[in-house]
Parts: sequence; structure tokens; C-alpha cells
Amino acid sequence: AWHVIKNWSEELNQPDLAAELGREMTVRKPKDVNSWLRYAQILDTENFSQVQLNAVEEALKLDPQNELGLAMKANCLADARRFEEAIAVCRTTNSDGYRPERLRYVE
Repeated sequence: AWHVIKNWSEELNQPDLAAELGREMTVRKPKDVNSWLRYAQILDTENFSQVQLNAVEEALKLDPQNELGLAMKANCLADARRFEEAIAVCRTTNSDGYRPERLRYVE
């Protein structure tokens, strides 16, 4: 649904509207991992965004082993050309030693 809102805000010539709504969601639900990840997804562009990385890191503070959050963090770091850090994130293992498939794919 958020991609529809993002497209709709661009059609209205208000490209920041979707990001504003996403940010509002994090204000209303600051302890909800999915709110932070959705906000980060709304901010996703082809270029590095510190705001997006910050949103992903907020999600990972709430759930440090969240696979989507880790994959998004690795992608953000790669966009920033911080490749060593991105690879380190991709090599993260869960407390049981399992390395999520999504991270193997991102690497």
C-alpha cells in the first residue's frame, strides 16, 4: 500500500507527502519495527540517504536480528560506498548461528 501512496503523492506533485506520512507513523508507533522499516522503504532512492539509514537503524534497535532491516542496512551502506561495513552486516548471524538467506543474497 505504501508504494501506492508514494506514487499518488508524486502524481499530486507533492513527492514529500509519502515520506511525511511515513514519518508520522513512526511518531505514532515509535516502538513498532515495521513502522520504521516502511518509512525507510518510502525513503528508498537510487542514492544514499542518511535519513533512510537512520530509520533502518531505529528498527534494528528494536529488533537487532530483523532480516529485512539488516538487508536494508547493507544496501544503504553499499549505496554510501561503505562496502566493508555492508559486507559485515551481510555476514551477521542470529544468536543460534544461522545466517539468514536474505543476507546471503544481498552479499
